[in-house]
Amino acid sequence: GLILLTGPTGSGKTTAIYCALHYLLSKHGTSVAIASVEDPVEVPIPTVSQAQLNPAQDFTFASALRSLMRQDPQIIMVGEIRDPETAGIAVQAGLTGHLVISTVHSGTTAGVFARLINMGIEPFLLSSSILGVMGVRLVRKNCTSCAMPYEPEAALLRSLTAEEIENASFRKGSGCPECKDSGYSGRFSITELLEVGEPVRDAVMEKRATRHIQQIAAEQGMRTLWQNGLARALAGETTLEEVTRKVSSDQI
Repeated sequence: GLILLTGPTGSGKTTAIYCALHYLLSKHGTSVAIASVEDPVEVPIPTVSQAQLNPAQDFTFASALRSLMRQDPQIIMVGEIRDPETAGIAVQAGLTGHLVISTVHSGTTAGVFARLINMGIEPFLLSSSILGVMGVRLVRKNCTSCAMPYEPEAALLRSLTAEEIENASFRKGSGCPECKDSGYSGRFSITELLEVGEPVRDAVMEKRATRHIQQIAAEQGMRTLWQNGLARALAGETTLEEVTRKVSSDQI
């Protein structure tokens, strides 16, 4: 099956996909064959067969993936599904017993299905092959040297419950030499994992709207990007403004 990561450019998808590979290696060692197709290879991994694209020689994601399929690895990492041909081969690989991990550029986690359908992949193939989709965002951390209590903008507080506001420890960096007066130092990721169970599978088959699929996933227990980001803001690790900046308004 397929496990897909999604998010805008610079959201941490590549870091997350390498973390997944390292986890699989720590769990299985060299007992499973892992191969990747990347553009470019950003982190060499000795026990993974890594191939780098060379469009000048017509070595694209699609052609590289076809070549990898002949080697029959158990786990395949594809840097990005960006065209119909690559999408089709990745789905077929997932349906024939391979674990395929890849990224898809989409504004929302549930939007991955519409993106792949627009590439020409039939909904029944997506519902049968995709195991889960993880949305990823990188959020700036408050500078620990200058962070102090503050009150977020009133418009943002209106989206919270009275209990959340009462128990919050809102903090914000005031700016100092340590953070070059930005108020932030370092970043962390927030994620949401959309598991493709039967309700989501049925919605994909029926070509339901992205918002509807997102709602079904939330009803099935998915903890959203907003919920995970809000928890970090309530704990004073980042600001409410920063979380709102990173999570689109229709997800709040």
